Amino acid sequence: MAKNFEELLREARELSKNIRPVDPCSLDALRKQGKALFDALPEPPSYRRAGDQTPARAEALIEPTVRFLAQLYGCAPDTPGILTSLLNTLFNFNKLTERQKDEVRETVQLLTLAAEAHLRALVAIRDGDIVQGDLLASEARQRAKEAMREGMRFRLVGNTGHLPVFDRATGVSRYDPADDLKLIFQISCPACSKLGQFDISAMNSCHLLTCRKCQRRFSVLIGNIASLNRIDHGIKNHYVLSMDLLGEGPHRFEFDDRSRNPFTAAPGDMIAFVYAPTKSLSALENLTTGAFHAVQR
Repeated sequence: MAKNFEELLREARELSKNIRPVDPCSLDALRKQGKALFDALPEPPSYRRAGDQTPARAEALIEPTVRFLAQLYGCAPDTPGILTSLLNTLFNFNKLTERQKDEVRETVQLLTLAAEAHLRALVAIRDGDIVQGDLLASEARQRAKEAMREGMRFRLVGNTGHLPVFDRATGVSRYDPADDLKLIFQISCPACSKLGQFDISAMNSCHLLTCRKCQRRFSVLIGNIASLNRIDHGIKNHYVLSMDLLGEGPHRFEFDDRSRNPFTAAPGDMIAFVYAPTKSLSALENLTTGAFHAVQR
């Protein structure tokens, strides 16, 4: 007999007791794994139909979702001492600032809530519960967006969820006027290296900024990574990035970099191209992880 949601949660908690990270893993890896699972959530059918493979697809996703939940439960047990120990193994936790530690904890918590919501939706879809499957799938997608909308150096402010056409309980419609989505983020000035906070519209990808310390102007181009390829040419690396720019869509970027340390990012990470006042590419900053990469031309 197939396990229900509560039984699967207990299974994940039992599995988490045996999780001991062997190879160093990162927040990027957990987010990448979570995004793959969240994106795979099947669309619940509107009615029962013969030969529908949706329940079978949901069934196939339950086991990997339980394993992912076990990893997350292993990162955030109730005992604070174990929490610090595991997070230090996963994320070099002791080297982070207190604010960064809180952000890592929050990210793990958001991923956990999203994974639980997805598991609940998968069980309903597997069992052929059309009404509950549709409601829970909507909740799961919202949880996934919440888990992916914040990072070490950015926060999206405003509604990013998929609103219903009309919500009878609240009277809210997806067609009601709404404020633009805002992006609050921190980035380093290419002239003086001072980390500053900025508040911009998330509906545009390119912004001209002014450093509050040195008053130099610089520009940024912001979007989410779709794919990243690096070709090692010995004395330099050639990068090919596919990105979904804020407020626009897919774009492709290529550049050469002589830096010895390679630039890394996971699909879905929010990346800022930082351009010096001379209009040359100065750095790339991963706003999701807080990683800074100086470009050497």
